This record gives sequence, C-alpha cells and structure tokens, in this order.
Amino acid sequence: MTYRPAGSVSFAPPITERWATIAYVAFAAAICAVIVWGQNAPSNTWIFRYVVEGDTHRLISSTNCAIVLLVSAAAALTSSTMAQLVDEMSRWVSPSTT
Repeated sequence: MTYRPAGSVSFAPPITERWATIAYVAFAAAICAVIVWGQNAPSNTWIFRYVVEGDTHRLISSTNCAIVLLVSAAAALTSSTMAQLVDEMSRWVSPSTT
C-alpha cells in the first residue's frame, strides 16, 4: 500500500513566515558585496580607503565581518527552512500508540 496525496505537497514555509530571514540574507549579501567591491577598487577611491585602510582602526576587519555575515545568513536561512520542514513532517507522522 502506498500513499498518494490528492494534490502536490509543498514543504517550504510560506513567504509571510520567511520575510525576515530573506531580508537579513539580502542585507548580508549587500554588505558583503560592498566589502568585496571595496577590496577590489582602485586605491584612490573612497570605498577602498573606507574598507581597506579603515581596517587599521576597527576591532574586526572587513573580511572577517563579511565571513561572519555570510555564515550567519546561511545559518538563518537553513534554520528557518528546517524549522518549517520539521513542523510539516510532524503533522504527517502520527505518534506511536504502543
């Protein structure tokens, strides 16, 4: 005996529950793009001076900031997706009654 659902079943969370995560991922990607742009810009531009030369006065470098942002954005995206998946799967699996 196999289970055949009547329609298509989607395990992805709705966009209304993921908007904050998507906004954070977009923010992190924008900041990382600016950091990469600044590191590759000519040395006489303001963005190069702010990103590269300004690192001498910062507690954390721009490269480390970009790495932390990218890893945390990936973790937030994975976490929001997995939380919804676990919630959906728990509805399909009934607890054993032994």
